[in-house]
Amino acid sequence: MAAQGDEMNYPKAIAHKGPVGYGATLPQIFSVEGLGDCLVKFAQSDHGPKALANELIGFQVADVLGLEHPECGVVEIEAEVLPDDGKLEVTSPSGDRFTFLPGLAFYSRWLPSAQHPTPDDLNTLELANPRMLAGVVVLDLLLGNWDRTAANPNLLLERRGQRRLVVIDLGLAFGGGLWELGNLRDTSFPPLYDPLPYGEDLDRLLRTVNPATDFSSYLGKMSELSRPRLESIVGTIPLEWGISSREREALVDYVCTKARNLPAYLEQRLQKQEWWR
Repeated sequence: MAAQGDEMNYPKAIAHKGPVGYGATLPQIFSVEGLGDCLVKFAQSDHGPKALANELIGFQVADVLGLEHPECGVVEIEAEVLPDDGKLEVTSPSGDRFTFLPGLAFYSRWLPSAQHPTPDDLNTLELANPRMLAGVVVLDLLLGNWDRTAANPNLLLERRGQRRLVVIDLGLAFGGGLWELGNLRDTSFPPLYDPLPYGEDLDRLLRTVNPATDFSSYLGKMSELSRPRLESIVGTIPLEWGISSREREALVDYVCTKARNLPAYLEQRLQKQEWWR
């Protein structure tokens, strides 16, 4: 499959504003031309460039499903905007040091008014889009993303009138940022009697979900995840991130297979009705 990611013109960062202050990839805030402040993740974090590819693929799949998320994509970071002689030296909370370099990085638009929700926030129908949580489950099952816990649901509450849920942080899709071809060959779903789909019971996050109605619109989108569309999505990964042609093909195969099998799998799970009780 042809990779076309580096043929595009990307927005450029124009100023480094500082660290976000949390997050395993040590994300930074940059001012980006035409976009304002953006959260930026670098390929040199310990999650590696595949985590950036995961984000880029994952949020385009989220678009197909109709899930809300911050505007995101690829940003060009030039040496001139990095404060440490053309690079950025960062230290993790555990004391590990990383050197972030110029090149192509992943950005998501910074939402200054957004807040991290508590489980109680997600138990109310007073949100503008509480049913979107069903779509989040579908997205995570499609992408093999288990990075969502009661303590850290990787969601934000954005204030645009009534509070709205937005999805963030898909860097650990496909089992994490260090996946290999063998990981992508496993397209199975969790066993029927395991918590869905995260390895722990998230009933407090899913109590507003109506299983009889809320999943159907998202499952109806599976036919839109065709091979040509997924090839186009995967083709946006920059060559610079080092994802090989075989890996790109495997990513397409993975999501295609899961999209084909997910409706039947979820139908079995919906009959159990165990996780939102």
